[in-house]
Amino acid sequence: MDWNNIIIAIIGAVGFAISGYWKNWAASPPPKPPFDFYKFFATIVVGVGIGIFGALIGVTITEQYVGAQLMIYAAAVTLVENILKGFLGTRWPSST
Repeated sequence: MDWNNIIIAIIGAVGFAISGYWKNWAASPPPKPPFDFYKFFATIVVGVGIGIFGALIGVTITEQYVGAQLMIYAAAVTLVENILKGFLGTRWPSST
């Protein structure tokens, strides 16, 4: 298994999670919301799943396009999280 896929997907998931927290933090009036590790961990789990899926289907990480692949994995995390939120509603940790 190519661990690079999983690592790049995790980095994309971390970027997505931090940007989502920052968006909510910047838009909310005082008092600012605390960092929710449960939501953060749920996003990382999605990133790990996408990385494993990418490794299983044979996606190769190339040095030349690692930035683009990072953005693609971040977009995939966003897509999967939104689908999970749509199907599971408030049962998905990051839907609140």
